[in-house]
Amino acid sequence: MVRERTTQRAAAQGMTTAPGTGGPIGSRRRGLDIQSKLLIMLLSVSIGSTLVVGWVGYANGRDSLRDAAFDQLTNVREAKADAVQALFSSIDAGLRLDSSGATGNQAAVEFASAFAELNAQPVDPAQEAVLDAYYDTEFIPALEERTGDNSDPAVFLPTSSAEISLQAEYTVPPASFEEAALVDDAGDGSAWSAVNARYNAYFREMATSYQYEDVLILDTEGNVVYSVYKGVDLGTNLLTGPYKGTILAEAYDAALNSNVVDYTEITDFERYQPSLGMPTAWGVSPIGAGGVVNGVLAVQLPITAMNDVMTGGEDWAAYGLGETGESYLVGPDRTMRSVSRLIIDDPELFRELSIEGGSSPATAQRMVDVGGTVQL
Repeated sequence: MVRERTTQRAAAQGMTTAPGTGGPIGSRRRGLDIQSKLLIMLLSVSIGSTLVVGWVGYANGRDSLRDAAFDQLTNVREAKADAVQALFSSIDAGLRLDSSGATGNQAAVEFASAFAELNAQPVDPAQEAVLDAYYDTEFIPALEERTGDNSDPAVFLPTSSAEISLQAEYTVPPASFEEAALVDDAGDGSAWSAVNARYNAYFREMATSYQYEDVLILDTEGNVVYSVYKGVDLGTNLLTGPYKGTILAEAYDAALNSNVVDYTEITDFERYQPSLGMPTAWGVSPIGAGGVVNGVLAVQLPITAMNDVMTGGEDWAAYGLGETGESYLVGPDRTMRSVSRLIIDDPELFRELSIEGGSSPATAQRMVDVGGTVQL
């Protein structure tokens, strides 16, 4: 009875009791004193300030690292651009020197004369048969395997006497381009072989020194009267033959009709069938002196040298490109003009990422098969 009255009295007074104690709950609540409130405020301000300062530091550090990375890539890009320009300048200077020098001029005159002498001779049926077999069983199958396209041997077969003779004696016998370059005299007794014996070592050294893929001399009528590596373009005519529509033919015509002896031109890349469809760029310059043009010098640009420049000799990390960075050339058609790092490091991953990036599976596989990305 006493407990009930106490509870009723407490209720009447607007208070409640704590279960199990009989005492009012309201009487046990106490607010924070001023000192505690100040401590909480100071702690909150301190934590907030620390978070703000930390975020600002993180943002500034992130931006600084990103800017430093972009600056590094920009420096690499500019350095590579300068290196490529230096390579082209070296090629340009070499072209001017070799096309205006006494040796180049004399060689052009003698090769053109010897070529004309060969052309005046009757066609040798035995040599024709040798070339028929070579194009049917060796050149055309190799071209089709490399390019993936079907080719008709009749389109490429030599027709002129000089073309047939030179390719039968110099293009067919050696097992490789490198071996063909070493043949100074095929022993056929021709005037052309005698001229080649005098000048082949000179032009072979030129090709080796500049890392040219080939060095050609063309007469004023469009005939390829000399080649270091004696490919299937030796003896052909760029104005009427199977390669008349090539970028080399266009560059030859521009050089011959420039009316400037020290004219030079460096072409873009194009797939060149005598090189089994490999992307090829050329440097051309008229051969002449004293205002007289004796022919055109054409050098096949060294794609390996350009790749070495862009990849740093495949030592990307030494140039600040880390584990995955790379630099490469891009042409006006927005395809590459130098090799990709990834196709060297991991061809299969390159194929997968190329397909994900929009390349067709056939093109991606083609790049892997040929081990290159130029014009693909």
